Amino acid sequence: DYEFSGTLAFFACSAHKGEEMLGQIGTPESQIERVTDHTSLVTVGIGGNDLGFIPVLRTCMVRMPILENTACVEQEDEIADRMEQFEETLTEVLEEIHDRAPDARILVLGYPRLFPEDPTGMYYTLSVSDQLWLNSVAQRFNETIRDTVYRVDGDVYGEREVGSAEYVNVFSALSGYEVSADEAWLNGIVLGAVSYTHLTLPTTPYV
Repeated sequence: DYEFSGTLAFFACSAHKGEEMLGQIGTPESQIERVTDHTSLVTVGIGGNDLGFIPVLRTCMVRMPILENTACVEQEDEIADRMEQFEETLTEVLEEIHDRAPDARILVLGYPRLFPEDPTGMYYTLSVSDQLWLNSVAQRFNETIRDTVYRVDGDVYGEREVGSAEYVNVFSALSGYEVSADEAWLNGIVLGAVSYTHLTLPTTPYV
């Protein structure tokens, strides 16, 4: 067990991308600049906006004809490219945090599975195969985040420094309470007259 006698601070920013976090370094708006050499714990939840998860979901849901079944998977190549690009972005973000707080534990959260492991039917316009594919995207993205965190932590360990970078697996955290469940722990899909509006995900703090 760890005893914590300091103070907590919340600097999360909705809709931010990792590249924006890096670009804001040196400005009053920077989240990373809030980290100091006295910081002992940093939690990071990042990547969904870099991957473009909301536009991906929108493309899956808003399609004509409504039963066309390739809208999701046709995004596969673009998503793979974004995942690859995000590895470099996440590496830079974690290195920047570590440079400012070399003794801190950096906990990097993955993403939860939004749909049941075995969907039983349609969710709005999303077929069972759509839901399974979106789950697989989240799982593969988590693997990208995990592997990047492990590499950064290996570099920290190789330098014989005190701090660490650790991946936190939350993939099954919503099990039984996915977005399609009767008692969902997420705000659900909101469909306007012709377009998908939003899906609200939990916000992860920076401490």
